[in-house]
Amino acid sequence: LLTGSDLSDATLVRASMTDIDGTGMNLTGVVGFKVRFRGAYMDGSDLSEGDFTKGDFTEVNLEGATAVGARFITAKMREVNGTKANFTDADFSEAGLHEANFTSADLSRCDLSASRGNKICFNEARLDSVVAREARWNEGTFVGASMVGARLDSAELEGVDLSGADLTACDLSRANLTGAILVGAILRGACLAE
Repeated sequence: LLTGSDLSDATLVRASMTDIDGTGMNLTGVVGFKVRFRGAYMDGSDLSEGDFTKGDFTEVNLEGATAVGARFITAKMREVNGTKANFTDADFSEAGLHEANFTSADLSRCDLSASRGNKICFNEARLDSVVAREARWNEGTFVGASMVGARLDSAELEGVDLSGADLTACDLSRANLTGAILVGAILRGACLAE
């Protein structure tokens, strides 16, 4: 039980914290290369500026967490719950985000390049100015998401639901939008060039 614990600036390289109750933990500045949090409850925790490269966040509850500037490069985040979390400026490049839930989360200015995640949920999320080149998010939902200035060039977005999403000035060049739902989406100034 690590509820409310202060682990700021700790080194957690390859540590196993599977299934812990870490609600409200302070993990700011943590070095957590290959750390395993699988199944942990970390709602309301602060992971800002932490390095969780290659970490395992499978089925972790991060609801309402803060992870500003955190690095989740190539992390496993299958079925993570990031609802209402603040991931501003975080790096999720090449992360596995299958069936992850980021409903109402703030992912502004994140790097999501080459991330993959079928059935990912970004409903009502802020994805303004994200870089998601070559992301693979087939069958994802982005209903009502704000994606102003997002860079989604060469992304795989087959069957995604972008209903009501704000894609103003979004770069969708060479993106695969086969079967995408764009009902009520705002595409003002967007690039859809081949």
